Amino acid sequence: MEDTEAFERPAVDGTMWYRSKIGEEMVFVTYNRNAPRFAKVALAPFDNMSLEIEKEFSLIPPMQAVWVNALEAGATLTVLPSARTHGEAKSKLKRSGSGSTADVLRIQTENKHARDGAVLYFSDDADHAFDKGDSEKYFNDSKNVSEIYTRVGDRALAINGMPMLLEDMKMIPLIIRNNEEGEVLLKFDLSYFTGQHTIYLEDRETGAFVNLFHENEYSYSVTRTGEVDDRFVLHFYKVSTDLETPGEDEMDAGNEIKIKSIADKVLVSMSPELLGTGNAYVEIYTLNGRKVDTVPSRSSRTLIFLPAERGVYIIRAVANNRVKSERVVNAGK
Repeated sequence: MEDTEAFERPAVDGTMWYRSKIGEEMVFVTYNRNAPRFAKVALAPFDNMSLEIEKEFSLIPPMQAVWVNALEAGATLTVLPSARTHGEAKSKLKRSGSGSTADVLRIQTENKHARDGAVLYFSDDADHAFDKGDSEKYFNDSKNVSEIYTRVGDRALAINGMPMLLEDMKMIPLIIRNNEEGEVLLKFDLSYFTGQHTIYLEDRETGAFVNLFHENEYSYSVTRTGEVDDRFVLHFYKVSTDLETPGEDEMDAGNEIKIKSIADKVLVSMSPELLGTGNAYVEIYTLNGRKVDTVPSRSSRTLIFLPAERGVYIIRAVANNRVKSERVVNAGK
């Protein structure tokens, strides 16, 4: 599909769909030659993505039906004999690859039957509207597959490209489609996301708010079958503040201070030795650096109640010149 000389396709776009056996089911794989590297294929091997693997997925499997999108009536697609290949030659050398670079987030959903996948990417070459770097979702025939995708207008997308993130905060809904109840595992690959934003997954049904850089898997129970577009949201928050690093006369407290968030509360634990130095307190800040509250620490455990407004806050615990800062989320209902 990538070979421009072996394919004659003047009125055919760059996306193709074909089926592959995943678990118990034949599931649609989406490939878009116009997307940037590492964002070209949805439903690639999740834990070992590489340019070589991505190139393999650009090859139409033998004896396999393939679907493409004609841009006009009567469009033709000619595949020349030079397009034939026996697969990518194995090489231990890392190829530089081609295509534009982007910040890529790959998503996988898995139940007991099979897997599905989607891709989000941010690039200077992408647009908010549907463009050639986007690929529509080809829904699977089997009702056993737990599906995931995003949407632009009325189009369901398996691969969704957007302009580079410049805003401090951005929300992107994730859409799921399940036809049977049970447990589903969501996995997020941030290996090729190098932007200045921290990414959180919000489950609006349970109140969970997960930092995907700390935990890239999330299991949920299907409570509503069919398409659900109001349960999961990705939140992108820009990494921006000096509050998250020790100051000039301060030191990182390491494991001597631990910060754990639970719904709308935060538990800050300090070692007795550190607490004995005196002058211990906990500060709460918004992401834009506005101080919300200061709470003195008089015991090894200090329970903090977050502001009523849901969102991300910075907890900064200080004891003498030792500091521990961490982002937490008010996920209370």
